[in-house]
Amino acid sequence: LWSRGLGDVYKRQRDIMLNALSESLSDLAEWAVPNGGMFIWLHLKKQHNLRQVLNQCLEQGVAIMPGDAFFPDQSKHGYYIRLNFTNPPSAHIKKGIEQLARSLKTAP
Repeated sequence: LWSRGLGDVYKRQRDIMLNALSESLSDLAEWAVPNGGMFIWLHLKKQHNLRQVLNQCLEQGVAIMPGDAFFPDQSKHGYYIRLNFTNPPSAHIKKGIEQLARSLKTAP
């Protein structure tokens, strides 16, 4: 759980990202609402080439983290993406999620 002050900022950022996810990615992924921390984990409904998605996003100034880097058996966890909601400015979160959705829709 977050403390007051910075925690209020994180909660606001988290809620902006959750709303953007609901608007742009509900057909492509599932996620849980975190009660603390700095990340939202997406579980993709189908497997994608996340390296290609990452590259497409980076070309548009959006950073994502494919989840396989966080698991010892990477071959079983290619369906995850970790998103940081504390770093980007609030105004950029929705645009970033929209770009992620476009990249997922065009990636194999």
